[in-house]
Amino acid sequence: MKQRIAACFAALIALTSGVGGAAGQAMAQQQRSAGIEISSAWIQAPPQGAPVASGYMRIVNRGASGDRLLAISSPRAGRVEMHEMSMDGAVMRMRPLLYGVPVPANGAFEFSPSGAHVMFNNMDGAYGVGQTIPLRLTFQRAGVVDILVPVQAMGGGMHH
Repeated sequence: MKQRIAACFAALIALTSGVGGAAGQAMAQQQRSAGIEISSAWIQAPPQGAPVASGYMRIVNRGASGDRLLAISSPRAGRVEMHEMSMDGAVMRMRPLLYGVPVPANGAFEFSPSGAHVMFNNMDGAYGVGQTIPLRLTFQRAGVVDILVPVQAMGGGMHH
């Protein structure tokens, strides 16, 4: 258990340092469904042997009614969770967003390296830069949105 927690925090520390670059922009994908747009989605390649990875994306709701992202799943991960990260002094705190995230009408929600993120646990083997990981996003109103998300190198993801 301690090793898993250490690997998770090591991955998060690596993920939050030095993100940016044009490599991910060429692979950026945009998907739309029922007024919901998913763009700038990417997964940070995990450190060697780490069973966890983090992912990021921007969700825009062009509809007149608010929506809520209820769940994210992937056949490549044993469990996918939405987390919120914050600093309490010098201590990084992470907590699951158990009830999903709201996406306001004519608004947006962003999973980013410095805040809320998607945590992939128990990945099903090695995967590398340039591969894509299928994700299924389930929204309260818009329903299911399936996307393919590119894997980016450490420090090579997209930044907003």
